[in-house]
Amino acid sequence: MLLNSSSLFNNHSLQSENISPILNPVNTQQWISWLSVACFALIVWMFTTERKKINFLIGAAISNRNVEELIRKEYAISNRVAIVLSLVFLITSSLFIYQTDVYFNWINTPPDSAGDEFSKIFACVLFFIIVKALVIRSIGFVFELEQESFMHVFTIFLFNEVIGLFIFPFVVFTQFSHSALSAPFLYVTIGFFAFMYIYKLLRLMVF
Repeated sequence: MLLNSSSLFNNHSLQSENISPILNPVNTQQWISWLSVACFALIVWMFTTERKKINFLIGAAISNRNVEELIRKEYAISNRVAIVLSLVFLITSSLFIYQTDVYFNWINTPPDSAGDEFSKIFACVLFFIIVKALVIRSIGFVFELEQESFMHVFTIFLFNEVIGLFIFPFVVFTQFSHSALSAPFLYVTIGFFAFMYIYKLLRLMVF
């Protein structure tokens, strides 16, 4: 006795829509992994070749005396260490802002547009830093406070370079750790940013 094929395969709610298989796109956000690897490689490169300068930079972020000695040694914002560490800060701070936006769902960006959002954040952070430095230097020139304005800009870049070094591991842990642990790492990073910002303001007032 033959089975009634129509009763077995047609009279149900699971009806086929496509004969051929369809790929299910998965958004892995590999660009974050590549950025993290690039930052890690830059940090390792700096610690391997310029360890003394980096230790001195960290000391200068703690003590005003080290800042003056750093300037006497002709440490410029345009040298290799400053450029590399500033780039690390730009990438890590932009990733941190992106992670904060994702966690608090401020912009509600679709996953497939995450790379575009990060690029916009990176451009905004870079634009803000450049404009801020130009405004401070211009005010110093107008009011004949060029030395004070130079020290202000120098301190801003100095703290940015140190902050980039310290928040990098927290940004990585926030991104790649279990969801139950990513939130604490994010809040620690927020707290560190707030602490360094307040400390920087106090340093600028006392300097």
